Amino acid sequence: MRWGRINVRTWRPDKIKSGPKVLLTHGYSDSAGCFTDVVKNLPSDWNVIGFDFPGHGDSTFPESTIPPRDLCLHSISHVVNHLGWNQFHLVGHSLGGITSGAYNILFPEQLQSLTLIDVDGSFCFTPEHQITAMKMAILIDRDQPDMYYKPGRPRSWEEWRTIIQNTKFDLAENENFTQWFPNDDVADEWLKHTLSDGSR
Repeated sequence: MRWGRINVRTWRPDKIKSGPKVLLTHGYSDSAGCFTDVVKNLPSDWNVIGFDFPGHGDSTFPESTIPPRDLCLHSISHVVNHLGWNQFHLVGHSLGGITSGAYNILFPEQLQSLTLIDVDGSFCFTPEHQITAMKMAILIDRDQPDMYYKPGRPRSWEEWRTIIQNTKFDLAENENFTQWFPNDDVADEWLKHTLSDGSR
């Protein structure tokens, strides 16, 4: 792009397959690599593509220009245009789900299906609670309490691996939950595309 680079990833050979086209969008502080194990379980004739949102994974973030407010949304549009896809299935996780939901509103004629995973945000609240949720978010951002904004000490690769392997849904029982990263290989794959040395 004029402002930087969007990293697009495919897990399949470059040859176009006969099956459906599927675009995967990842969550905040994540990358397209998070879908690696998912893709292994999809039919081999599907055309599966993922990409890293700006400032995530191997995609750059604009430095020489003011980024548009909906930069993630713009990114989906640029990737789809680059692929030349007129119709496709869109899958979004977390931030990717929120962004994909907005894309569906703008370009419903392009989507053959929309799958949203772990989508949260104030728009999920009933209308009477949305204003309260938005006000709370603004207050937290304005006051910047330590529990949200205090920088932590640098951690080693092994420490990060342990942390993410113990990640669980906040309502799950401590002794009984499904690990998002069940082994070192899965954790390392995610970390490889997510950790940054701060140079970008």
